Amino acid sequence: ASASRRSTWAKQVGIGLAALCIAVAVTIAFFPWNILREPLAHYLSEKTGRKIAIHGDVTVKLAWHPWIDLREVSIGNAPWSEYPVMAYADRIGLRIVPLSYFTRLRIPELELETPLALLEKNANGDANWTFGNDHSAAANPPLIGRIRVIDGQMRFRDPGLKADVRIAATTVPHRGAQSLAFSGGG
Repeated sequence: ASASRRSTWAKQVGIGLAALCIAVAVTIAFFPWNILREPLAHYLSEKTGRKIAIHGDVTVKLAWHPWIDLREVSIGNAPWSEYPVMAYADRIGLRIVPLSYFTRLRIPELELETPLALLEKNANGDANWTFGNDHSAAANPPLIGRIRVIDGQMRFRDPGLKADVRIAATTVPHRGAQSLAFSGGG
């Protein structure tokens, strides 16, 4: 009788664990990732000291190294700039190595779709690409592998150099691989 009870108990525990695994898988598969849009934007804003907004959808494809798509992302500019937005992208796609959260973040793949960036210095020589007061993030930036850019535009302004340069960037095939191609002037 004792062996029979243990066998029944083991079956019930097995069924319970299987049900739990299925419930977790279904929850993850149908998770409404957009509810993380504001908390993620707030977290990134706190880390950078700049207003970051995610206006579009957040989607995640779960895998050992998940793929994250962020739509309509903007990064606010330095307070002294006449332009309120420093950078914008219609889409940012990135593959991340989750265990690297605990060391140095690794992003093996990064895709930028229609990114626009304004890099500028003011008359005092302050650069808008210097973020916040926390220099630890600048000293330990993420490790980024392959970058793919689709129809990127960048502008660099520096009154000290009397520079106003506009550059277009896109990824193109080159000798069996992909390379970033630049063109511009100013």
